[in-house]
Amino acid sequence: MVKRRDVQEQHTYTKHYDGHVIVYDQGRTSWSAYVDDLPACFAAAETFEECQRLIREGIAVYLDASRHRGPHNSNAAVS
Repeated sequence: MVKRRDVQEQHTYTKHYDGHVIVYDQGRTSWSAYVDDLPACFAAAETFEECQRLIREGIAVYLDASRHRGPHNSNAAVS
């Protein structure tokens, strides 16, 4: 007999920030976010406010690093 697992309900929201669309996902106990047009730019946190702050910081770091790398390496991941 297969036991049914609790389905984790997830809600998705989008917001615009500095010319980018941020996709926020609300899980049962946390939030995550990513920017579709900036590969490897994502964040996760317990609260929406913290996730929002982290993704905005991530966008700034990503764009700053992209300016230093130049257009030929714009898809390289930033750590």
